[in-house]
Amino acid sequence: MANRFLQAFQQAPWRIQAQRLGLIFIGLVIFGLTAGVYLSISASAYQAGVEVQRYEFRQEELQRQIADMQTQKALVINSTNITKKAKDLGFEIPPQDSVIYLLVPGYTGPQLDIKTSPASKEIKRSLIKPAFTQSLWEYLVQGVLLMGGDMRSGGLLQ
Repeated sequence: MANRFLQAFQQAPWRIQAQRLGLIFIGLVIFGLTAGVYLSISASAYQAGVEVQRYEFRQEELQRQIADMQTQKALVINSTNITKKAKDLGFEIPPQDSVIYLLVPGYTGPQLDIKTSPASKEIKRSLIKPAFTQSLWEYLVQGVLLMGGDMRSGGLLQ
């Protein structure tokens, strides 16, 4: 009697194989979805990194252009060059005893426009979101640890 009872509830071999194939298929689908999400996140992180590099390159290029323009400005303002241009235009340098200096109230004279160049080794703020710096494996482990902590404290069970 017990033998017939076990036989009645025993699965047919083709059903067992179908269940195993189904489990393998579900496993492959889960693996594929996980790999797809991981690749998507990696691609987004890569794009963000490339964009940051592009902006840093542009910033360095602009800093070089600014330095070049400041050098050209210094050459134009240089007293030797100004004196030469004045002589070329027909101006003459008067003798020291014939020059009269006047004090004009409120006139402060030409103001120097001296700017320091930014430090090249300054700390740069990261433009990449922290979510893109964490691997999928770290994210999953952290989620499991957090969920385990909630279960122990009674957060999910209440």
